[in-house]
Amino acid sequence: VLGGFLDNSFKFIRKGVVFNTVNYHQKIITSIVVSSIAKVIIVGSKDSNITMWCVPKDIDNQAKFINPRMVLYGHHNEIVSMSIQQEMDLLFSADTDGCVLIHSVHNGNLLRHFDLKLAYNQKPRKILSHLSGLFLLLTTDNHVFLRNINQTLAVNKELFKGNDVKIQDLAFLNRSGLQILFTLGSENVLIVDTIESVSYTHLTLPTIYSVQISVVAVSLKKKK
Repeated sequence: VLGGFLDNSFKFIRKGVVFNTVNYHQKIITSIVVSSIAKVIIVGSKDSNITMWCVPKDIDNQAKFINPRMVLYGHHNEIVSMSIQQEMDLLFSADTDGCVLIHSVHNGNLLRHFDLKLAYNQKPRKILSHLSGLFLLLTTDNHVFLRNINQTLAVNKELFKGNDVKIQDLAFLNRSGLQILFTLGSENVLIVDTIESVSYTHLTLPTIYSVQISVVAVSLKKKK
């Protein structure tokens, strides 16, 4: 399932062919996540709304996608990124103003609201969530905010300050630990145990694959 189209739709694609198109949002889709446990597709848009769609068995049937299962409210600016913790039944979402919301995937209730009070030149790029209840927000200027769902601020740090380094992508290495993998361009990789340990020193390895699939391209294939 893909978003980001100029017609504000998200599309289902199989073997390079579009077999279903869903038009609902008023602006471009910016983020899509899938819950295999709840069997829903969650879509975020520049219109500031988040919609949750049931995944039917006959996914080719456009009539099954007339209206979403529910609309999640609370944002007032463009949705930038979303992350889902299926075991915790939580959806984390961030908008361009630095507002982070946590909703229940089960019933859509708004559980937490964070206003990170970003600087004028800071814009969120990506949000990650962890099974421990932590979430990490990366901004366009390499700033990282790490918080837990109980409102505690764990880390507020600009990474690689004073160096011409651009974080391309990042991800938690596994479900249990808090090691984080950063990609810093096509040939630079950094693995850290904690955010506090980040410095300019990093490992140089051959070009690697992106650590996480784009938020607007999510696979629905079932594991055999």
